[in-house]
Amino acid sequence: MTDNIQPGMTVQTGGNANIGKVVNFSDNYLEVEATNGDHYWIPASLIENVGESVLVKGSEDLVRDRWLSKDPAAFKDELVDEASAESFPGSDPPSFTPNK
Repeated sequence: MTDNIQPGMTVQTGGNANIGKVVNFSDNYLEVEATNGDHYWIPASLIENVGESVLVKGSEDLVRDRWLSKDPAAFKDELVDEASAESFPGSDPPSFTPNK
């Protein structure tokens, strides 16, 4: 079903509200340019049907509650940076104290 998603396709909710147009699609997210020009990433799990347009499950409010306003790839980098910072100094070797 999702194999037919193409850039420029209209994205609509189950209530026929126009969300925007497809910019890109990956396995996990549908990048959409909203009618106001902003970009959002909608989880692929919300895709209900693909025909002449992409139909997403739920109301416009539900979709807005679930979409991301930042590229999900950026979150991965932030999580790695945060995990790295939290592991320091735990990853440092113990200090050496010679016997006196």
